[in-house]
Amino acid sequence: MADSQEFPGIPEREFPVALLAITVYDAIPSTSFGDDMSVQLVTHATEVHSEAIKRLVNGNFINLTSQSTFLAAFHFAFKHGSSELAERLLALMLD
Repeated sequence: MADSQEFPGIPEREFPVALLAITVYDAIPSTSFGDDMSVQLVTHATEVHSEAIKRLVNGNFINLTSQSTFLAAFHFAFKHGSSELAERLLALMLD
């Protein structure tokens, strides 16, 4: 599989592996992800990773202040039916 364009040397398949570790093993990152990494994680997430994405957002490991990250999370929430995440995003828009 090809490397990620944004992260040369990191195969695209590694993003779902990171999400799997968070989903299955409740792994917690040691620091917040940068905007590019956050967008990639959310973009590669599937419905199975919904809880992991919510935990990362709620724990501020995925920072929603970046427009690209916010839009990726918004797209994910509505594409995969994550109503709790969608509600949080809509509330942020109204603040």
